[in-house]
Amino acid sequence: MIDRVLLANAHRSRHRIVNAYSTDDLLAILTQAAALWADATYETRRRTAEALYSVVPLAPVMLDHGLDLIFQAVTDETMRNLTDRQTLGMPSPGALRSGHADGSEAFVGPNIIYHSLAGNVPGLSIPAVVCGVLARSVTIVRDSRRQPLLTGAFVDTIADIDPLVAAMILPVRPDVSADDARAALAEQDCTVELHGSDAVVAELSDAFSGIPTVQHGSRISAVIADGNAQPGDWAQRIAHDIAMYEGLGCLTPHTVFVEDRGDIDAWSSALAEGLSAYERSWPRRRQAVALEADRRAFLERAEVSSLLENASLALGGSDDAWCIVTSAETAPSTGPGMRCITVTSTADREHTVRAIRTMPYPIAGLGLTLDWADDTAAAPSHIDALKAATGATLVCPAGRMQAPPLAWEQDGGRRLGDLLDWRPAPS
Repeated sequence: MIDRVLLANAHRSRHRIVNAYSTDDLLAILTQAAALWADATYETRRRTAEALYSVVPLAPVMLDHGLDLIFQAVTDETMRNLTDRQTLGMPSPGALRSGHADGSEAFVGPNIIYHSLAGNVPGLSIPAVVCGVLARSVTIVRDSRRQPLLTGAFVDTIADIDPLVAAMILPVRPDVSADDARAALAEQDCTVELHGSDAVVAELSDAFSGIPTVQHGSRISAVIADGNAQPGDWAQRIAHDIAMYEGLGCLTPHTVFVEDRGDIDAWSSALAEGLSAYERSWPRRRQAVALEADRRAFLERAEVSSLLENASLALGGSDDAWCIVTSAETAPSTGPGMRCITVTSTADREHTVRAIRTMPYPIAGLGLTLDWADDTAAAPSHIDALKAATGATLVCPAGRMQAPPLAWEQDGGRRLGDLLDWRPAPS
């Protein structure tokens, strides 16, 4: 159950924050909390990480690296970029910066934002908490059973800096049911955000019928390798994106498309070296039985296919720690993640786009073998066209796919901007 006393206290805190805290005040609090967590020696982070080692099926070094990626992405600069970009063109965006309230209305988020999170990737709650605080909304976070500790520990850090802001954030137990949450949200101005597989999201969305809901279902990602790019320059970066979070997040590449009929054998060999190096530094951890069964089925299909004339070639790591399938098909079968990748060739960008459209789930991210500054106007001019053609919402240099910017418009929605509107000021 959601504690009604804590919920009532959160509403009182929201009232005071809407009327007394500017956005600059909130940015300073969040920046200080994230900076503490970006330091691996910070005692609260260290204790939380040690507790997570036995819960999260990731190599400890990988988990530590993931925490670095998560909290290094939350800075004063990235949060100001978030508020500026996601209020651009909206009525009175400056009202968010000043925390303006005229006594009857305020430019804020809903009374409550309820998040039901998936457990594939740690730290999904951190952007949610940031946006909830900046929107001045009570933020309820239901973490997955596979990621039960991080949100509460981060809120504890915020409480050390400003107890009033922390009181507005309610981490709740993973066993809180959708019916329990629906009861707590009854007759409230609220928004619900659901993460998970298509099946899980569909089941949960039925429980929140009639409430504005943002859904993040099954997604998939890929890498596009320029035929002229050198595999040795990029394989280690791509291997990072494949191995990170054991290949279970929506930004994990499942296929490398080598354009201009490039040498897919050379790319596969270079990727094999990259994945072998990550197996030494981030030894693969076993996942849930159902996931491992899917992985085993993929490995067996790859082995059988490699024995057939003119069929795919499979490369495998020691003890099947990774698998690369080199396929001549332009629409190859997609693997289960978990360090399984398919490498195929396409004639040109048009063929690549067509192949991406045949993938089993909508595309989330594309990694390119091009370098440019993160999240700036320096991105190549064709990026917007590539997003429009494929539906991808993140296009970035390969090697950076698992560290999306805070302002990433996941699935086409704006994490912060879509929450904001003129609403009655709390009374």
